[in-house]
Amino acid sequence: MEASTETTGTAQKIAYGAGFILGNRLISKLFGFFSILILARYLGVENFGLFSLVLTFVGFFLFLNDFGVSAIFVRKISAGAKNEAELLGEAASLKFFLSLFAIAATILGAVIIGYDSNLIFLISLFSITHIFGSLSTIFTGVLQAKLKMFKVAVIELSLSFMYLLSAIAVLIFSLDIQALLLLYLWSTIVSFVVAWFYARNHTKISLIFRPSNWVGMLKESWPFALTTLFVALYNRVDIIMLSKLSTIADIGKYSASFRLTESLSIIPASLTMVLYPLMSKYFKESREVLINIHKLAFRYI
Repeated sequence: MEASTETTGTAQKIAYGAGFILGNRLISKLFGFFSILILARYLGVENFGLFSLVLTFVGFFLFLNDFGVSAIFVRKISAGAKNEAELLGEAASLKFFLSLFAIAATILGAVIIGYDSNLIFLISLFSITHIFGSLSTIFTGVLQAKLKMFKVAVIELSLSFMYLLSAIAVLIFSLDIQALLLLYLWSTIVSFVVAWFYARNHTKISLIFRPSNWVGMLKESWPFALTTLFVALYNRVDIIMLSKLSTIADIGKYSASFRLTESLSIIPASLTMVLYPLMSKYFKESREVLINIHKLAFRYI
């Protein structure tokens, strides 16, 4: 009876959290839709293709700036780890160095592929987002583990809204791609600040350098990193291949259509964000509730 009551309460948490995140992501996708329309029309086929290639190429290396550390952090906090502030400090410092490694790998990858100097410069410029994006996810992980989905939604929405404002600014002031990428970088910084602001109300934030603990964390996180790599290959390698097999204009046409259809994944993604911390929690506390959550997940995902 007690497990049944707890399962009902958990189902309500899942419905509330997933519904909230889904609503937020629908709004975010709407912002993204208008951003794409504005940029595609203003930049033209070739410049939009160049812009899409920069975003896609930098995005491909996102698995390196996280390496599954955020998932391990959320799992440990959700399971009731008592040294929460220390875990956050160690994870944040590790992710900072991983983001530096991701920046270096991104630039090196562009050089190895043989992109021209202008494209390498644009990729190098936008790769700075690895730092702020990486740290933002660890702060968001604190809120996700505590099921503070409203605050998670605000963080995600702030980034999408800033991207839309960037597109509008480019249109109004007739800015070039470099200025657009700088505005996107600024948007990432704003989102990072919002995530830090919310996270500091729930735990102490400081960088803790313990390389010996980093090794253990990476040993746990590498399967998540491998999963992220496969997802990146599935979603991004096509545009990278087109950059060598076809023209920038073709990339622009392909990217415009692809970005408008990729939003169909928001429903399972919203449920996953809510389910993961709950499943981590009940893995230790209640096997019966965990099994019921699994059944619920398979029913709706």
